[in-house]
Amino acid sequence: MYHLLLPIDESNHRAKKTVNTVRDFPTDSDNLRSTILYVSENGATEAPESVTTAAAQLEEAGCEVETTIKNGYPPEEIVNQVEELDVDHVLMVGREKTTSGKILFGSATESVMESVDVPVTVVKE
Repeated sequence: MYHLLLPIDESNHRAKKTVNTVRDFPTDSDNLRSTILYVSENGATEAPESVTTAAAQLEEAGCEVETTIKNGYPPEEIVNQVEELDVDHVLMVGREKTTSGKILFGSATESVMESVDVPVTVVKE
């Protein structure tokens, strides 16, 4: 089974982009396992609406979904989960920087890309 890690924050827009990308992922949903990761920097113990909605939509699409909540620095926790969960692929939504009009990797995305040994797909916000 192919295991995707999906870091999702409080943004419903970015969560929707993540779900749409997973739905279009080039593998059968029966062979796809997704772990949604929400990292709180303020000690939250419950997932925001963006996470619960994304999980429900992926389950409706036939994906096996698990949700994990961690507290800490997001890039560090994402890298830790890649290693702990034996993830095959990370899918992140990058933020567009308006100054250049191009998608640039934010510090969290760049840090994850440089720190893991699995493919990282960055979807434009």
